Amino acid sequence: MISDALSGLATARETDRRKIAGKWMKAKGEWICRAGWMMLARLAMKDPELPDEYLRERLDYIENNIHAAKNRVRDAMNSALIAIGMRDKSLQKLAIAAAKR
Repeated sequence: MISDALSGLATARETDRRKIAGKWMKAKGEWICRAGWMMLARLAMKDPELPDEYLRERLDYIENNIHAAKNRVRDAMNSALIAIGMRDKSLQKLAIAAAKR
């Protein structure tokens, strides 16, 4: 809960949200890494300026790395995949295809 709350606070308050999310998503620690992926999920839903190409790259990363991720990170990656898919129809198709694979 604390990790998810931190990701929400950082998404709401930080001006460098994408930079922080990217740094946290690469973290070795399970909780910080989870916070980064949860930030991405929030950004996918609430940041209209976030480029679709950036999100497509994250979908590729999720597809190729989710099975090796730690449990809580895997759960957050899944949340990000769902949020990206909710953004628009083209990303929805890509997210569903990635989830199936």
